[in-house]
Amino acid sequence: MNDRSADLDAQYARGEITREEWMRQRASDTLRVPPSLPPNSSHPPRSSATTGRSLLAVVVVIVGIAVAAAFLWSLAGNSGLGTNPTYLQPRQLQASDLSALTASATQAFAVKDNNTLWFHSGAVTLVVYASPPEHDMAFVVQGMVNPTIHVVSGSRVTVVAVNMDSEEYHTWSLSTQGPPYSSTPMMGSGGMMSGMMMGTTMLTPASSSGMWSQQMSFTAAAGTYWYLCAVSGHAAHGMYGGLVAG
Repeated sequence: MNDRSADLDAQYARGEITREEWMRQRASDTLRVPPSLPPNSSHPPRSSATTGRSLLAVVVVIVGIAVAAAFLWSLAGNSGLGTNPTYLQPRQLQASDLSALTASATQAFAVKDNNTLWFHSGAVTLVVYASPPEHDMAFVVQGMVNPTIHVVSGSRVTVVAVNMDSEEYHTWSLSTQGPPYSSTPMMGSGGMMSGMMMGTTMLTPASSSGMWSQQMSFTAAAGTYWYLCAVSGHAAHGMYGGLVAG
């Protein structure tokens, strides 16, 4: 009961107002909307602090969505070179298989002066020898050591990597990170180097039973990338080259 109601009750008790007047004013007090509330409102007005907190919450949600979108966009960008990547299981090749394998490669226009290989549009097959006996810690593609490979963007590129090293594991991997490379581990310690996009498994060293090989394919997106061996220290020792899609 508020003070006004109590005062009305006291007036009625003292005979200062009639019963009808007492009832009319009490009924009026019961129906009266408190001054602090806007007409026809059942909720108190929001304070500026409450409004500020609401706006802050909206901003936080918008920023969170933007960050998530940027993250997903960055993932899409980093996997652009590897659109629709496919891999075959590693297999062992014999020396007698190499001639047919080399013949399956797409022949490029080679420029020896700047160590580059140029491929026309369409499907491209690269046969990559990893660390053959005459070129330790290097890749050899169509007789060129660590060439810069140029392909047309949108081309479907198939890489057949063959580990010809009898002592070391090797990979053929693609990265957005260029040289120089450190000798710290890239694979084998549970992590991959920054910028790594895709690559073969670690191919077992060659032996009398054969040479391990794996085939991978991807659709090339426009840009400049680097192929390298992701085994610890190998890129730092020279197992890398450029791949340009344009």
